[in-house]
Amino acid sequence: MKVKRFWGVLIAGCFAFAAVLKAGEAQETAAWTEANRATGALVQSGHFEEAFENAQKVLGQARTLWGLKHPNTAKAMNNLANLYVQSGDLDLAEDLYKKALAIERTQPKLREQAAGSYFNLAMIRKAQGDVKAAAGFLSQARAALGGGKVSSGLDSARIDRELAALGSVKRS
Repeated sequence: MKVKRFWGVLIAGCFAFAAVLKAGEAQETAAWTEANRATGALVQSGHFEEAFENAQKVLGQARTLWGLKHPNTAKAMNNLANLYVQSGDLDLAEDLYKKALAIERTQPKLREQAAGSYFNLAMIRKAQGDVKAAAGFLSQARAALGGGKVSSGLDSARIDRELAALGSVKRS
């Protein structure tokens, strides 16, 4: 009888411990989500330097919480890359977009996010005057999008407009 009670208490303790871990994880995720939102609010209010520091912190937290292959890590990479674009550091932005794509391409549920990364890479290449690479990234964005629409407003029509604009650049 004592053995059954021991195992019952042990199993109950394991379930309780798992519940505590899950609650802690939920709190960490909520804190990360709020910190990620704060970056956007800082940008909107013109506090670019603080937004940049916060975005770097958010990326570090994502790597610590979930590792290098998690959707939130890719999202944090994209957000920081967007800030690098705004600051004019296209090389660092491109590196982060590519790292995000390495995550996004492996997970079908992230295809729309991947489309956004491809589109952003295309815009970097367009700004650098590399029309051929820009067109390639836009084609990949269209394929990843698959007729859907990304929450940022990216859709097939916008991609097609950019491709047409690149075609006119080629001809001029």
